[in-house]
Amino acid sequence: MVRNGKRKDTEVDSDKSKKQRAGTSSVVVKTGKYCEGCGKPRHKRESCQLTAHPNYNEKGLWIHSEGYRIKKAWLEANGKGDDHPELRWYE
Repeated sequence: MVRNGKRKDTEVDSDKSKKQRAGTSSVVVKTGKYCEGCGKPRHKRESCQLTAHPNYNEKGLWIHSEGYRIKKAWLEANGKGDDHPELRWYE
């Protein structure tokens, strides 16, 4: 309860932990569904917004595409070999 800008802790259990926001750890990134066109999670190739990207994968699996190989090589060269390769406009 808040009165006059001060919080009253009479009914609040101080032992309760705050809800943690789920981060994007390498375990989360490596599992799950990805767009087979760009490698990004949470959408499918049919709704991908990167269809005009030069390394966009038009058919087949993302992991077998030229765009995947290019991005994976770039990540490994920059010390980020554990990251999941995905297309980005600014790279």
